[in-house]
Amino acid sequence: MLTKEQDNSPSQDTWTSPAKPEDVFELLNNWPIGQRLWAVIRHTPRHKFVNYPLINHKPLDHWLSKRNRSILIGDAAHPLSPAAGQGAAQGIEDANVLAVCLGLAGKRNAPLALQVTERIRHSRVSVVQLTSHQANEGWRNQNWDLFDPQQETVASLPLEEWIFDHDSQAYTLAEFHHVATAIAEGKKYLPHNLPYALRGKLETLNFEP
Repeated sequence: MLTKEQDNSPSQDTWTSPAKPEDVFELLNNWPIGQRLWAVIRHTPRHKFVNYPLINHKPLDHWLSKRNRSILIGDAAHPLSPAAGQGAAQGIEDANVLAVCLGLAGKRNAPLALQVTERIRHSRVSVVQLTSHQANEGWRNQNWDLFDPQQETVASLPLEEWIFDHDSQAYTLAEFHHVATAIAEGKKYLPHNLPYALRGKLETLNFEP
């Protein structure tokens, strides 16, 4: 069973932790069927109760190892809140960009491929990551009594076309050599795979030469 709301304290930065049946009942007590569920809860072995927290993490500064020989991608690089429904999608984009970069760089230039991958992906997915946290917090702290249960937009996600319509493969094929040149010349690369207005706000996330 899953219980308890999000806890962002460092001591709770773990996938799971033990929970108590009393915690579960406290959360369900105000539900219309809360008392009926308690009949099931109180007959469940105590060791079966698990707290599965939803923890918001800030974007990492870098995904690469010191010598650019390994890279974090997917949830290891940018854990997203499930509220956005983008965890798997962004992991697939990471893998797609990495595969294209490795193919274009060649076997002898794998470190370059990893650097290009990071520069293409980091700012874009960092924005998606922060958006997912906003969605999670918005839903968790929402006063649902103010909404009409028949309203179609009650559970709508604050995600836009720039997320859903992006072709990561085409973008990487078009941008690879521009990014590689910027790396070789010690210059910044400002990606345009996210809205212009968001690029300025993420200037601190761009990589220094």
